[in-house]
This record gives sequence, C-alpha cells and structure tokens, in this order.
Amino acid sequence: MSSTRSHGRGNSSRRSSAVGLPRNLEPEEFNPSRRMSLIGPDGAGAVQSEPQRRVERLHVLDVAMELIDGDDRRYKLADFELIRALGKGAFATVYAAKRISDKALLALKVMRKDRICKSHQVRHVRNEKEAMHLSRGCPFIVQMLSSFQDSTHVFLLQEYLPGGDLFQCIKTHGWLDEANSMFFAAQIQLGLAYLHENRIIYRDLKPENVLLDGKGFVKISDLGFAIYLDPRTFPDETTKSFCGTPSYIAPEILLNKPYSYAVDWWAFGILIFEMCSGCSPFQDFDTNRTYTRILRGQIRWPPNPDTFFSAEAQDLVCRLLEFECENRLGSLGRERDVRTHPWFHGIEWGRLELRRVRPPPPSAVHSHSRQRSKHPEVPPPPQPSRPPSLAPIIVEMSHESPELSLTEPLDPGAAREMAAAFDGF
Repeated sequence: MSSTRSHGRGNSSRRSSAVGLPRNLEPEEFNPSRRMSLIGPDGAGAVQSEPQRRVERLHVLDVAMELIDGDDRRYKLADFELIRALGKGAFATVYAAKRISDKALLALKVMRKDRICKSHQVRHVRNEKEAMHLSRGCPFIVQMLSSFQDSTHVFLLQEYLPGGDLFQCIKTHGWLDEANSMFFAAQIQLGLAYLHENRIIYRDLKPENVLLDGKGFVKISDLGFAIYLDPRTFPDETTKSFCGTPSYIAPEILLNKPYSYAVDWWAFGILIFEMCSGCSPFQDFDTNRTYTRILRGQIRWPPNPDTFFSAEAQDLVCRLLEFECENRLGSLGRERDVRTHPWFHGIEWGRLELRRVRPPPPSAVHSHSRQRSKHPEVPPPPQPSRPPSLAPIIVEMSHESPELSLTEPLDPGAAREMAAAFDGF
C-alpha cells in the first residue's frame, strides 16, 4: 500500500508500488513472550525478566498506547469528530480525529472499500491490520488501537503523533547532524528488529513513513506493505512479491530473487544516507534509471563526503548497502551486528528501548562551512535551526467536511463483493 502522506515531490521514485501481491498473511495471536529481548549498552543480552520488562515498557508508553492491550470496543464513525486531513493516498486518507467520549486526539485512517476492491488491494489492507496487531507493544512502531468498518469504508484507529514525518524534517532543514541521525536511526533499528523477530518484513522504509512524536522520538508507520512470514506458508522465511518505493528497493527484489529481512536493512542504509546528507544514493528522476543505479551498486556520494559522514557512518552505509544480501550487515539473523557497529557507540540500547534517554540537545543542525551547491540533488544549506525532533507540528483545529461518501452509487453486485471482501475485518 502506498503511503497516505503526500509531500509533492513529483518523483515516481519516491512512491510505493506493488507488482504482484504478497501472499496472504495468516493471523496470529500476539504473544508477549516474543517481545524483543532487552539488551544492555554493550548488546550483551537480556538484563531483566520478561515480566519486569513488560511492566517497565507500559510505564513509558504514551496515553494513547495504553489502550493497545484492551481497547476492544466496536467503534463507529459517529464516535469521532474529524479535525483535519493529515495525508491522502490512492484510496485512504488519514485524519486527526477527536474521540467524542474523552476528547482524546487520535489518528483515523479511512479507506474506501470500492477503491480497495477495484485496485485489488484487499489483501494489503488485511496484511496491514494483522501486521499492526502483531506489532502491538513496540514503542517504535505506530500503534493500532482498534479497527472497524461500515458499508462503504474501513477504518484503522491509531495513536496520533504531532511531530510530522522525517521527510518533512529533512526537506525543511536540508539534512541532520550525526547526533540526530544516529538517535533516529537507533530507534528505527529497534523497530525493524522487533518486526523481524515477529517474522514480519516491513518493505517500505523511507522518511515519509517515519513519524515523530514531538518529544524527540520516532516511530515506524504504514505497514501496508509488511508481510508476515507464517512458518506454515513461508518455512524458509523468504518471499518474491515485488513491492516497495523504487529508490529504496533492494537489488534482490529487482532481480526477482527470493528475499527476506535483509531488504529492510538495505533501505535502512539509504535512510541513514538521506538523513546525514539530504540526498539519495541511487535516486534518479526516472524510475528505470534509479533501478539501473541500484543494480550497478554504485553509491553516489555527495561532494566531499567527509563533511557529511564520519568514517564510521560511511562504513555503516557501505555495509548496509552491500549488493549481496548474504553479506549485508544485519542479514541472516545477525541483526545485533547493526547495533554493535561503531557508529552507534554512544547509544545506550537498554535505556533507549525503554525511552529513558534524553534526545540530542537543541543545537544547530547544519554547518555553514558545508558547500554542496554543485550536487544536483542537494538543496542549498538553510539557516541553522532547532533540531526537527524538538519542533513539533501543532494541529490546527480548523474543521473540515471530509468527503466520506461514495461519489457513485454501487450496484447490488459491487455491494455484495465489498461485503464479502471485508467480512470479519
């Protein structure tokens, strides 16, 4: 499923796409014992029992996230007041919505059933719901609070994050300093590792799908392309379906080879590259040329890369963008190797997992000494400003009248098809 956020880049290389739908995602009850093991600062292993870790985590979750273990109420649209649209996609719109019963501000993803059926995306929508269900409890993945439907729409109720997305941060500030890039990347690493531990490949990591909570922390969002590798269907933990955003697609997907969790670490390397430099290592204005650059495996560094990347950051990017997936950092179950890379030397992983660390202090994100005007994909340096993680976007409580009704009447056959497609959702 494509991201429901629209940023006007006007470049097809940034848009998610799917050619050949992933296989069905089998539901599975979430088992708290499968939560990611808490590791110490040195990555040496668990330091607390699972019950202790669960209690600790619940203390640091936001108010909205406290609902995830027991909010089984059956909502209807009338239970919410839609405030404004946060983003819009081909068949989905995300709204800031106020729950009438307690005035809580949440995010409501609204998807039209007719467009979902017409574009053959029913399986993706079901996959998204199930992947979010399996991801409950991770503080670095946007939490789904509930799901419901009416005769024409499907609704996913999620926690609301007021800080915008990482793409807007990079676009506004040009690039991030390494302290902020490292802090964001560490949280994304924990989110990806959590998904992988639960046999889920994310497959659509990009700045547009990383949201900020306004306090300095980030969360992975939009699990529409995620796929759960059920051991009964995927015993070797690989799949071959083609999907993702062109400039982030790993070479094994382009070559139509079976792939696994390593595709997420490839995209992770590109995300770190973009945060540190403000440009993409492979993106071109033409999708086919982007694919050619990826298959050639030649990273396009900005001029004077040492001004953007430390030696450790360059080494990490190169190891994550390893063409052969077997040799890629984090592949074949070696995900702890990512955490123990020297670039992350200052991260206290155990405290970060509990969100008990202080975000990087306010400082200039850019340096005037960096000259990047010769690079065609790099914007000129903006004025120094506060780190984007500390500049939350305030919701404007201006009311809209969102178009939630179908624009064309449905014939009885189409109505029956929609009802069957979302039976039991």
